Amino acid sequence: PLFAIIWTTTPWTIPSNLAICLNERFEYSLVQYYDEVYVVASDLVDAFIADNEFDKDDITILGTVSGKDLENLVLYYILLSDGPKVNTIPFCVCKMLL
Repeated sequence: PLFAIIWTTTPWTIPSNLAICLNERFEYSLVQYYDEVYVVASDLVDAFIADNEFDKDDITILGTVSGKDLENLVLYYILLSDGPKVNTIPFCVCKMLL
């Protein structure tokens, strides 16, 4: 599975959030930890590994992509769905306007 990690200052809005915004000029790494792959801002990979207490030996960087490359990717909201089956709620990845 591919996961996008999000951060918010207003957690009570999570159920109604239906988009993930990425900066088209930023680089994002595809970080594999066992059978899961995470989209993480490349500048934050070390902090992501440390914060999750992952062993660096269990991490593989599969590659990098720009935020522009991820635009219009459809992900599924794991808090409100059971994956890409029935009754799923898609997230749309959109670009961040600065």
